[in-house]
Amino acid sequence: AVRRHTEAVRARLELRPSDVWAATLSPAHVGGLMLVVRAALLGCGVACLGRFDAERWTTQVADFGVTHASLVPTMLRRLVEVHRGSAMAKDPKPDGSPLRALLIGGAHAPPELLRRAAALGLPAAATWGMSEASSQVATATPPETAAHADAVGRPLDGIAVRATPEGELEIHGPTLAAARLRLEPEGVVREPLTVDGWYPTGDLGSIDAEGRIRVTGRRGTGIISGGVNVDPLEVEAVLRTIDGVGDALVLGLPDPEWGERVVALVTGEVEAEAVAREAAVRLAPAKRPRRIVRVPELPTTSIGKPDRRAARELFGRPADR
Repeated sequence: AVRRHTEAVRARLELRPSDVWAATLSPAHVGGLMLVVRAALLGCGVACLGRFDAERWTTQVADFGVTHASLVPTMLRRLVEVHRGSAMAKDPKPDGSPLRALLIGGAHAPPELLRRAAALGLPAAATWGMSEASSQVATATPPETAAHADAVGRPLDGIAVRATPEGELEIHGPTLAAARLRLEPEGVVREPLTVDGWYPTGDLGSIDAEGRIRVTGRRGTGIISGGVNVDPLEVEAVLRTIDGVGDALVLGLPDPEWGERVVALVTGEVEAEAVAREAAVRLAPAKRPRRIVRVPELPTTSIGKPDRRAARELFGRPADR
């Protein structure tokens, strides 16, 4: 499975032995682990740069001849913030820069963030994957990402993706794990990973006529407030369009009257009251955050995914969901 996956990634990104990958993700993350494995199988170099530092990134790319890296959206956002208004903004990609692709995955990457990166000459390549499928399932090249920032590209060669009538994305192909192992008191239990060869990912999305995949949410993370279905990603996208908002994280908290109420964390140089006023204009009543808290940065897990458990604790709620 790993060799088939490596060959599919090589074909999609036109990788060659002379490439150098920056080791930007922990090997505890499937993206970080596969980066090293893939480099070994293809004969690529790996640059161990230490903790990711957006301020030093451009210098490190030049010094180590970095051609590729895997980043989570939080890392890309920091790069965009550093490069905005800098010399790079005037000359986005100086002649001779070795960087060819920044794979962006691990969490939802807002389309506006990918567009800003492309405008600054950062070759962002949207990708979607999971541990059960050896990491990448679909990947867009930097030009494809710039043109279709709301999509994560087409499936890699040999991998099939379909959407169920309920909108859940399922995958089929040789890069899937053979089974899932679960440790129980009586020992290790082996359970099937797929149903009729198809693995239900838990991600919601759609596939257009050209085969591009759009991931719209996660099964079980939707909010139902007063009987109305609320998509957190939709609300987050609207909040990010408000002047002064850097990023946003939306969740639902238990509410005795409405079932759940919508709340949000935001970053940026803007007051929570101002965000609430704009949200009241741009969002339907059921989708408006009933409480907004401004934070220096959004809580994330050790691998860069939004940490919803920690976010709930910031609202004084038990971390029970």
